[in-house]
Amino acid sequence: MTPIGARLVVMLSDERQRMANEWFCKWHYISGSMPVEIESFNGRPIRYGGIRYTGVPQTIYRQTIQHYLAKKICEVFYGIEDEILRYPFAIRVQALSEAKSFITDFAQQIRHEAVEKDRILQGDGFKFPQRQDNRGVGWFPATGYRCTG
Repeated sequence: MTPIGARLVVMLSDERQRMANEWFCKWHYISGSMPVEIESFNGRPIRYGGIRYTGVPQTIYRQTIQHYLAKKICEVFYGIEDEILRYPFAIRVQALSEAKSFITDFAQQIRHEAVEKDRILQGDGFKFPQRQDNRGVGWFPATGYRCTG
């Protein structure tokens, strides 16, 4: 594994854990009497309290997690783009191959967590919608992210 790959594995693992423990978890509290503040990844927080996870909150959740993932993937590639120039060509090629694999795995994990959390949030604590094949969820595309800039 290249040095870039090794750092990327740790960074993406930490980020996935942060999202699970902080971002996804907060959505469980939107029905409580006290407002909860959730990161929107666009500079303005999302604030919900005393509401059900249906309609606009569900749409906001879905749009926000898609925006997050596209933004995070681009951010990671921009970081690699800057760092990779310090290495010989052979290491660059290997690092890019590793990065593609690690970022794909990360995106699949986030997507799976997002789809599963959406399913749980639609439930009432006892009954939940049926699980769907992660690849067949229309609201969260599995591919097609583009970085610009």
